Parts: sequence; structure tokens; C-alpha cells
Amino acid sequence: MRNNDSSRNSGNSIRIEQELSQGRNIKENAGNVWGWASPAGKIRASRRAQYFLKLTNMNSDCDVLEIGCGTGIFTEKVAQE
Repeated sequence: MRNNDSSRNSGNSIRIEQELSQGRNIKENAGNVWGWASPAGKIRASRRAQYFLKLTNMNSDCDVLEIGCGTGIFTEKVAQE
């Protein structure tokens, strides 16, 4: 039973490191990862932010609490719109 526990822990460690690596990649290259770095991607991101604002009826008079676990790029885009 001990060998299975050790093997399982090793597999979990590898998975955790892969997840952390992916998170660093997204953080450092979010515009490319989400496809928002290109001219067309910037237009898509802007349209998505405008659509989000329209759906939620948010405007500059609103107080908003953003709870997320992403890079914050979309939140910045919404705030700029």
C-alpha cells in the first residue's frame, strides 16, 4: 500500500508543477494565450467587454467587486470601456 501512496504523491507533484507552469505562462503571455494580442484579438476583446457591460448594465457610476483568479486583463478592458 505504501508504494501506491508514494506513486500517487509523485503524480500529484508533477500535476501541480504543470498547473503552476501553465499559470506562469498565462500570466506572462496572457494576450497571446487568449488571442487578444493581435489586431483582430484586440477588437474581439473590446467587443466582448462592451457586450459584458451591456448585459450587466454597468457604467462608471457602479461600484463593482471583481473576484477572479485570472490575469485581470479582461477586468482592465471592461474598466477602460
